[in-house]
Parts: sequence; C-alpha cells; structure tokens
Amino acid sequence: MFGETLSVLLSFTTLGMIIAAKVDINSLDLDSSPRAFYDLKHSNSSPLIPIQILVVIADCILFTLALRTYLKRKSPLALSMENSPFSNYCVNQSFIFLTKGVGLMLLMIFVIICLLDLENVSELYSYDISYQRIESEISDLATLLEVHFILSFFMYTIMLILCGTGCFNAGQRASKVVDAL
Repeated sequence: MFGETLSVLLSFTTLGMIIAAKVDINSLDLDSSPRAFYDLKHSNSSPLIPIQILVVIADCILFTLALRTYLKRKSPLALSMENSPFSNYCVNQSFIFLTKGVGLMLLMIFVIICLLDLENVSELYSYDISYQRIESEISDLATLLEVHFILSFFMYTIMLILCGTGCFNAGQRASKVVDAL
C-alpha cells in the first residue's frame, strides 16, 4: 500500500514538472533563428503531457485496486476469502506493464530526446548574442527534465519492486497476507 501511495504522489509531482517544462519549452525563442526550437516545440515535447496523464491515470487505478484489496483484507470477512488465483495476478501485472510501464519508458525516451535537442541547440548557437539571453532558461529547463527523468526511473523501479513482491503474495490466503503486513 505504501508503494502505491508513493507512486501516485510521484506521478502527480512529475505531471506538474512536465507541465512546467512544456510551458518553458513553448516560451523558448531565439531571435536570430526562429526555427531552432521547432522540433523541440512541435514534435519532441508534444507527447510528454498526454503520456504523463496516462501514467497518472494508471497509477490512480492501481491505487484504487490496492486500496480496495487492502480494505477487504482488513475486514472481518478476510478470514473467509479464498486464495487469490495466480491468473488474476498475471492479468493485473500485464495491465501494469502495458499502461504504466510502457508509458514511463516512452516518457523517459521523449525526455532524453528533448535533452538532446536542448544540447544540440546549445552547441549550434552558443556563439550567438541572442543565445546568451536564454542560456539560463535552457539550463534550468534541462535541469527540470533531468530531475523528471530521475523521478520517472524511480517510479519504474517502484513498479518493478511492487510486481516482484506481489508475486510472493499471489496464491496465499488473505489472512496470512494481512498478518505479514
């Protein structure tokens, strides 16, 4: 239950970071070369917010399922619950990997592409006088995207740990799992 809660909090935090990064990306403008940030603005950063929203929705669904299971196991009926079938666990884990796992991997890939675009623009236009005006904005944006990448990787690690520990609890009686908590 702690892992799911932490994952939801991190999802909402990274959603805020991605929205701030997208606003910063859209505000970048180089006077001498208006098309310098075209790829970054229009193709490489455009899927960041929808993918992050997918991850947030998947985390909220997983948190709801974990909370429902936790509350059922805490109820007096927990002693009469049957063993949870392993097939349900496999279906649940495939849902997690196909939504949240793929979403986080795509998000990390697009963040890396955005960072490479920022680095490329920095190298190409470092001689330009108008670049000096936005150099601090680019470094702040790169730092924000790097922190987002680290948090996304941390969320992916939490997802893998939760899937691994859930495998040990699949098939056990609910009363044993509650005692272990």
